[in-house]
Amino acid sequence: MAQTPEALGRLASALTHQDLVRNVEYKDLKGNPYRTPVWQIVLHVVNHATLHRGQAMSLLRQLGVAPPPPI
Repeated sequence: MAQTPEALGRLASALTHQDLVRNVEYKDLKGNPYRTPVWQIVLHVVNHATLHRGQAMSLLRQLGVAPPPPI
């Protein structure tokens, strides 16, 4: 489910230092275990979203469409 920027902002504002340094444990599809701090996951999500915005703008330009201005 997509979140609004406002909802994501409220969530980020509510995170404490303890929340951010907490490790999340998970396994990949092969069953290999991993542990990553929440702050690194949040940073990855932001960087990944930036990558896709850039790809979308590039595709629009290739189609001759001016991308919308930044918000």
